[in-house]
Amino acid sequence: MRINTLSLFSLVSLVPTLALASLSGSVGPLTSASTKAATKTCNVLDYGAKADKTTDLGPPLASAFADCKSGGLVYVPSGDYALSTWAKLSGGKAWALQIDGTIYRTGTDGGNMIFIEHSSDFELFSSTSSGAMQGLGYEYHKDNKWSGPRLLRLYDVTDFSVHDFILVDAPAFHFSLDTCTNGEVYNMAIRGGNHGGLDGVDVWSTNVWIHDVSSKLPIFEPRVTQ
Repeated sequence: MRINTLSLFSLVSLVPTLALASLSGSVGPLTSASTKAATKTCNVLDYGAKADKTTDLGPPLASAFADCKSGGLVYVPSGDYALSTWAKLSGGKAWALQIDGTIYRTGTDGGNMIFIEHSSDFELFSSTSSGAMQGLGYEYHKDNKWSGPRLLRLYDVTDFSVHDFILVDAPAFHFSLDTCTNGEVYNMAIRGGNHGGLDGVDVWSTNVWIHDVSSKLPIFEPRVTQ
């Protein structure tokens, strides 16, 4: 991973060292979100989702993705949504995920609440900068349990960005980037408990630019590849 600019609250002392690295070429999506939306828009409300903080968002999100995975935008409108079965979104190309609502963890499985894998030309964002995932990690941690699901994980994703999104109180890592390439992460807020295993951003990737991320988490774990 090569980091050009890093502005995490708790890692100011690391900036001079990490800033010495540089990006090799351009990073980010190859197609704009507006172009993807014009190609096709898949609104989760049309697939059975309800902003009632009770109805499981998992199946509607998976169905919307299935219709837009080959080019389009999956849209989660503003409102409060429950996620009790995790969403594994695999094999997308030239697609985007726009989350303007707040997604609350209501399930108890391990793993990853939203897992994006084997995708290219991908963008995850909130158009209002208020879209969020709330992991309610304190429900685990109050009993001194330090395991549970990650909020968001990207694996084998190329030419991507994640931005203008909020991650709160994960049971485990908040955001994991595993074996990704040519990406940008920016304009995010991450808040969670002060404990090992609750990393704000856990990175094992190449040519990724992370900047303008506000986090009070004490742990940021870049696993550098050259």
